[in-house]
Amino acid sequence: MPDLWREVFLSYQRDPRLLREWAEEVAGDLDGALRRASSLVEAEERPDSMTLGFGPQVLVALASISEGGLRVITSPEVYEGTVPPTETSHRLLKLMEREGLVAAEVATMVPGPDLPPADVVLELEEVMSRIGARVLDVSGGTQLVPIAAVRAGIETLTYTYPHGDLVRVHTLRMGVRR
Repeated sequence: MPDLWREVFLSYQRDPRLLREWAEEVAGDLDGALRRASSLVEAEERPDSMTLGFGPQVLVALASISEGGLRVITSPEVYEGTVPPTETSHRLLKLMEREGLVAAEVATMVPGPDLPPADVVLELEEVMSRIGARVLDVSGGTQLVPIAAVRAGIETLTYTYPHGDLVRVHTLRMGVRR
């Protein structure tokens, strides 16, 4: 039996079977899972908001270190769980929302035939401004998310990534030259 935390949480895992097994373990003991996750997360900055895509690991990592309600911006597909790749993110988001650990906001993150990229950026910018995002994690979402964040005046972004032994929350300061 593989150590699911090492296989899924501490590595960049996309295998749907392993993600489902890990999500089942997290959902079975959410408090215990968040305690375990917090011991495996090293954060330069603690985001107050994040974007959530198809991988739920960042959601668990950031919820485990949140110092108050975490705002989660996610796509309609993830929020509704309408396509198979969204299954684990949808499940854990809904669980954390029911437990009062996160508040979800829905926004389109990808352009479509009738939705140009500029409109996606405007929608994301409006949501980010409305929720008052100050430190936004951009790990889950499209390339349009950071553009919207800059337009919304968010000066601190984070990017969360597994490094084998820890999940690190890296800080990116916008508009600051070194």
